[in-house]
Amino acid sequence: MARLRLITLILWLVFITGSTALAKDPVNHPRTIEVHGHRGARAVFPENSLAGFRYAISIGVDYIELDLRVTADGHVVIAHDAELDSELCLDRYGNTIQPEIKIHELTLNELKEFDC
Repeated sequence: MARLRLITLILWLVFITGSTALAKDPVNHPRTIEVHGHRGARAVFPENSLAGFRYAISIGVDYIELDLRVTADGHVVIAHDAELDSELCLDRYGNTIQPEIKIHELTLNELKEFDC
């Protein structure tokens, strides 16, 4: 039964994507593997950091995935979560922060006061 479900899932994926090796003739339609830098190069540098993006570009990734948020005063910033992580971020005095500080409720200048 599990094998039948697996085969059904594979066939469904082939049908909806139309882009798997099973659906293309590799001689007439050569395919390449695209490399994505997930939030930059998060295994090497902090995710969503300029250093991570630069490194990913330097090693030749095809795409960089990142998340964007908008501050209260309309600035677009790179951040994965909608809230600051209370386990990773410190306030301007070096103290841990309270959970659930939402990026969209902060101005860009207020956001810059945190060290995450």
